[in-house]
Amino acid sequence: MRKHIKLASATSITTNYAGELARPYVSAAILSGITLDSRSVRVLENVKYKANINKIATAQIIQAATCDFTDEADVTLTERVLQPTELQVNLELCKKDWIPHWESVNMGAGRLDQDIPSSLSSFILENIAAKVAEQMEYQIWQGESGGGGSYTLFDGFLEVIKDDAAAGNKFEGGAGGATDANGTLISALSAAGDPTNSSHVIGIFENVLAEIPTAVLQSSDFTVYANQKQLFALRRAQAALGYKDDFYERQGEFTSFLGYRVAPAYGLPDTSLVFGQSENLVFGTDLLSDHIEANVIDMAQTDGSQNVRVVMRFTAGTQVGVVDDIYRYQYVA
Repeated sequence: MRKHIKLASATSITTNYAGELARPYVSAAILSGITLDSRSVRVLENVKYKANINKIATAQIIQAATCDFTDEADVTLTERVLQPTELQVNLELCKKDWIPHWESVNMGAGRLDQDIPSSLSSFILENIAAKVAEQMEYQIWQGESGGGGSYTLFDGFLEVIKDDAAAGNKFEGGAGGATDANGTLISALSAAGDPTNSSHVIGIFENVLAEIPTAVLQSSDFTVYANQKQLFALRRAQAALGYKDDFYERQGEFTSFLGYRVAPAYGLPDTSLVFGQSENLVFGTDLLSDHIEANVIDMAQTDGSQNVRVVMRFTAGTQVGVVDDIYRYQYVA
């Protein structure tokens, strides 16, 4: 027996969201990538235009007690500016292609313990938000504003580090042992520099950690950032050494190396690792603005087609608070 189900919402699905109503979709699009979802970097919301990230530097400030007030040390205040970029999603989809998928999901109510979108418009927006989140994950790490790569909307963390960090904070390892503008070579890594190779990755971690100052290492939020392939190589190497039987068991969201947290950052390229304090890597956006939009516009009443236009508007950007406290490893084959 065939059962015909008539979906009234498939006739016209125009839905407009703005401000608070847009947040479930826009927030999912921005913050659902592994780096932001796990809060392994600092996230600043409600950045309307710019945010000043302050750095305070002082000399020795503790002194012997007296009856008077004696100014002991100079305080130097510097700042770095985070200015999120205005972004948008403009897509045109065929409604006919989405209806069978949505019907199937709704008939399997409760499948995989997921909340099933009650309308086709919500279903489309949630799927698009997932794709936006995936691209945002790569943008926040590999982005280069005006560059020639795939992610050019705003500068990601690697670009900020490459441009601004001290030369001694950017380490390079490669088969040839050469150095380039990305930084200086750690000689011990010259023959074992691929962080996706389980035979190399532990040596890379050990050598880079040995170069980082104690003041940075001892921070409670010190983190190593690695992508999926690098994490696989690390866990495989640790398993071979008998660490927690990690080859067979998942040890939670974060991996550990010599007591230091290793966070998943799937947007990193296979050739790069980042070491530093999580509070120092800052992502900014405005999820409270009245200008945030998430729209599904049915074109049937306009041109008679079955096309649906999806529009999303939001802001995003990155900055590093104290760039000289962040360390980058770059493999050059």
